[in-house]
Amino acid sequence: MTLENIQLSGNAKLSAQPCADCGKYFVYYPQYLRSGQAPKRCPRCKDLQQGRPSVAEERRQIALYEDVKVVNLPGEWTEFHSETHRDTPQWRIDIKGQKFGAAWEGRIVIYAPRPIGVGETVTIREMEVLHRVKVKTEIRQTLHHGPVAVERELSITGAEGEEALRSRRYLVLESTPGVEPRAELVWATAHTKTTLKGFGRQYWAKVGGTPIAQWKITGGYRSGRAHTEGVLAIVSEDHPLLVTTTGDIQEEVIYK
Repeated sequence: MTLENIQLSGNAKLSAQPCADCGKYFVYYPQYLRSGQAPKRCPRCKDLQQGRPSVAEERRQIALYEDVKVVNLPGEWTEFHSETHRDTPQWRIDIKGQKFGAAWEGRIVIYAPRPIGVGETVTIREMEVLHRVKVKTEIRQTLHHGPVAVERELSITGAEGEEALRSRRYLVLESTPGVEPRAELVWATAHTKTTLKGFGRQYWAKVGGTPIAQWKITGGYRSGRAHTEGVLAIVSEDHPLLVTTTGDIQEEVIYK
């Protein structure tokens, strides 16, 4: 990566400099440094030097959404420290589909330099990081499906496993006070329930619409009788999110 290839865009105050070990340019956020001194190593070389369980090979911004008003969020902010405690603490919301049941999928992770409140206008950066880890495939016995191959992630410094790249995405929220919002960030849930032999209330919900961007998690009973879909979405008048429920509950909720 050269300095010319680094895009310092958006409201985030980015800086760039060459790594002392590999010589490649990398970006960092001066406002988040506890010591106020610029880092000497890029994230990859720092992970290697500190012997961390995974190595960040690449980190990039894949989308930028500006002038977004926060209407609601999927969880509470908790303070988050890096393993070395050398950087300024961040705040994080980390929610998985496991919140809704044992059979789950998806994860939404949000970072901010401080807890962002309802009604604030923010810039949202969607980031992707490629981590180099080691993986090992194990065979586990299950009650309903018999032997199942399960991949387990291991420390990159360990002797077991084979090296592999794993992609993870997360969101970064930064407040932009005094800016007129053009869109809204909303959290919505869609609940579905099917009863045995048709006794009791039954309803089916689905998520639709054309939001500007959306991130989903799902979870429910292993039997499939009930599940919930959670959606974090950026919406506007022209790009609404719809949650439509049919069955014993008939309703359509529009987020715009």
